[in-house]
Amino acid sequence: MTGSDLATVLLFGRDADLPQTQVPAAYDSVKDWQPGAVVLGPGKDGLAGYESVGGHFVFALDRSTREVGADCALPDPSALPALSLSVAQFASYRLTEVRPGLDGCFALELARTTDTGAAPPLIGDEDAGTAGGDAPEPAEPASRSSYLCVPEGMFPFAAGDVIRFDAGNDDSWFLLTRNGADGKPEVQLHVSSLSAHTGERAVMLDVRPQADCGFQPRAGGCAETAVPAEVDARIGGERLRLRSGDRAPPVAVNNATFELAVPFMEWRAVADPECGGTLGANGWFVVLVRQGAI
Repeated sequence: MTGSDLATVLLFGRDADLPQTQVPAAYDSVKDWQPGAVVLGPGKDGLAGYESVGGHFVFALDRSTREVGADCALPDPSALPALSLSVAQFASYRLTEVRPGLDGCFALELARTTDTGAAPPLIGDEDAGTAGGDAPEPAEPASRSSYLCVPEGMFPFAAGDVIRFDAGNDDSWFLLTRNGADGKPEVQLHVSSLSAHTGERAVMLDVRPQADCGFQPRAGGCAETAVPAEVDARIGGERLRLRSGDRAPPVAVNNATFELAVPFMEWRAVADPECGGTLGANGWFVVLVRQGAI
């Protein structure tokens, strides 16, 4: 709350502090003020001030810049995974060239193949079904360029590989699959936001705010406040704890090898819906799955 000749403050109260269910349009006397009321009255030097009734409901805002330790720094949005293909372009391609960049991303040259079948099954999770619907119809041009950004060590493909690309319609997840000589999935790269799981049930994630870290405003034009988050992950029977930027060691599940990376993970306390922000856990994870045990 703020106003002319008023300091900017935060008004806050709990349900137990506010027992009344009806509020009068006006008070006849100071004695009629109900618990939970905040009164604006003249203060020192004629400036208006605040007075809480029946508790403490007015809190000054601390706008000073606090020093944040490295362990509590917010994750860098530049670490977010990305793929420049649009959903309409998802299909099977042969990698004709792979060029790693200094920023950790890969420039991919793709040549369209004739595969337009259904989405592949998920490695190591036979009961989960396939990753998505049918592939789109072939589209021009037959070749195209793309960029893929994933954590270091999580890109398993090379020039000459034929890769099937699948994705959600809202760009919240994508899946890259390379088949083996038997035509079955051999390597899969799952990239997903927390809000949209690719169906890989062998990996379970529990996200919570990082302990001993205060909420910090996000730089930029959105009114967002966040704290770093940590992840308790379960891969098969293995339990792991990770933070943003961490990569777990390989884990064997159902004759498959899983590698989990968490490039970006935070917990939002204030989010701006106009910027696409959501409250609570916000992040992305990457799972690299190879057929066969370690």
